[in-house]
Amino acid sequence: MHTQIHQLMSTAIQSFQLGKIDDAELILIDILKHQPKNFDALHTLGVIKGIKSQHREALELFNKGLKIDTNNSYLHFNIAKAFSDSGEDEKALKYHLNATKLNPSDQQGWLNYGISLLNLDRVNEALDIFNKAIDLSPQYAEAWTNRVVA
Repeated sequence: MHTQIHQLMSTAIQSFQLGKIDDAELILIDILKHQPKNFDALHTLGVIKGIKSQHREALELFNKGLKIDTNNSYLHFNIAKAFSDSGEDEKALKYHLNATKLNPSDQQGWLNYGISLLNLDRVNEALDIFNKAIDLSPQYAEAWTNRVVA
């Protein structure tokens, strides 16, 4: 069964990478029927739900993943993104902070953190965060653009 799940997971990831997210979604749902605590399946299915703007479903899956691995920076990043994408930037802040603490070199994490702060009109804090993204990558145009907007 383990080998079969591994093969299914590989197929799901490959489908996802090829843009066949509906196919990937079906495979991941099948995996979770057999292994409800499969972190990779939970996380990847959560990302797919986020892409489909099904943010509540994404957050449910991410929270299940969080019970398995509390120190996964990408999971915290995606939880923050789901909250932000659903207009709940205040709730996103905790997860942005966690993501950037767990992976301080992730410029996209810093950028998204700054955008949430900017959406909450916390301009000075947003400027500091955008500067951190720029310090990591001085050519990071999106961070510069958001800094100018702030």
